[in-house]
Formats: sequence, C-alpha cells, structure tokens
Amino acid sequence: TDSSQTHTGLAVLVRKSKRDRDMAKDSSKTESIQWLLRSENGDHPAPYYIELEQRRVYCHISIPDDSKQKTISLKCLDGGPSFFVNESLVQVIARGSKGLSTVEDLNYAQRRFAPYNDINVPIPTVNDAFVSRLSSPLAVLQLVGKLLTTLEENFLPAMLNVLSNLGQHYMNAKKSIIAARELSNE
Repeated sequence: TDSSQTHTGLAVLVRKSKRDRDMAKDSSKTESIQWLLRSENGDHPAPYYIELEQRRVYCHISIPDDSKQKTISLKCLDGGPSFFVNESLVQVIARGSKGLSTVEDLNYAQRRFAPYNDINVPIPTVNDAFVSRLSSPLAVLQLVGKLLTTLEENFLPAMLNVLSNLGQHYMNAKKSIIAARELSNE
C-alpha cells in the first residue's frame, strides 16, 4: 500500500521473524502495524491479506458472534512463492526453480499482475563497440597523446605503443560483447 494514502479499517500488529527483520530497511524494529487488505477476487487462498517485507501473508478472520468472546482471531498462512502461481507451496518447492514453465501459469500470472516486460537488449557488433570505444573522449585523448609521442621519440617503438593501445581497446570491446551475450542469455 502507498503510505501517503489514508486507510480506515482493520490493522494488525505483526511480530517480525528474524528473516523479516533481516530483509527490512530498519532491522531494529521487531513489530510493525500492517493494514489488513481485502483480496480482489476468488483466486486467493484467503479473503484478507497483509503485505510484509515484499511478501503476502493471507488471513482468515473469525469475528465472535456472541458477547462472551471479545477478541477477533486471525489464522494466517504465508503466501510465499505461491503468491506468483496458482499452486500450493509444497508443489512450488517440489518443482524447484523452473519458474512459470506452463502456459497456464504464465496466463494466470499475467492476468493477476499485468503482462511481463520482454526485455531484449540489442547487442552491438564488435566493430561497433570498438568504434564507440575509440570515439569516447578519453580514448581520443589517449590516442592523440600517443601519436604526438611518435613525433618526439623513435618512430617504431612509439607506433608499436599506439598499435598496442588499439589492440587493447579492441580486446576490451570484444570482452564486453561476450559479457553482454552471456547476460542476455540468462
């Protein structure tokens, strides 16, 4: 929920577990007050939930009918990984980390959370990366300085220094292309 919004309704005092405190921005707080929110549709395992440190905890509320019992009781179950798929937590753990491998799971998740972004980063060719490296101000200054040293010193060693510098830029461009391909495959 957005902290700038004002809510009226039920809130619960939550005692955070060690894992929740480790994930929190302020790990010194052992308790927090969370709004009890109503589930939007029937796809949820319980009619109410709280959101706690980037996970959802579903709650069943029992309100007493008689005047003898004065407290409202909550029975909560952790949403955990089943927050993202239409399966129980045991089934998700049994599957391992395959993600949304079936079309039904993907369609369910897209209906519930909006379509996923398909990020395709264009990978330039080695020559394009090499030219963009050489056109950077630092590389231009470096190469101009090395070319000027060829005028003052022996031509052959200074020219080998320039060629060595160009080779280093080419190898760095090639390594960056390989790294970009590996990242895009993940």
